[in-house]
Amino acid sequence: MSYRHVTLEERYVIAHLHLHKVSLREIARRLKRHHSTISRELKRNGPPAAAYGPYWYDSAQARCQARKVKARHHRRLHHARLSQYVEQALRATGLHRRSADASSWTILRKHVCASATSRSTAGSTATP
Repeated sequence: MSYRHVTLEERYVIAHLHLHKVSLREIARRLKRHHSTISRELKRNGPPAAAYGPYWYDSAQARCQARKVKARHHRRLHHARLSQYVEQALRATGLHRRSADASSWTILRKHVCASATSRSTAGSTATP
């Protein structure tokens, strides 16, 4: 089963049907989505808990886009010291020679960034 993000058009339908008090299961049926997808969309991209207001598709899209920019993998890939460390580690192990195309290099770099980050955070939380 493939994963699809909720589109702007789907958010528009969710907003209007939710405003007319249509059940989550009915909204999901009309969009051919699982009801938990609709529930998560309303929770994640709906109005903040303090602001009791309706779900608006345009502000939901803006919140979704803002969350994408804040994703952790973007911070790791644009972290200069970490990128330099990863490249040195790849060169030291000879992995950079095995990956001829740029996409393999990017995949290796992401993998080493993730493992280096998890090692550094695991080491910092350990108590002596």
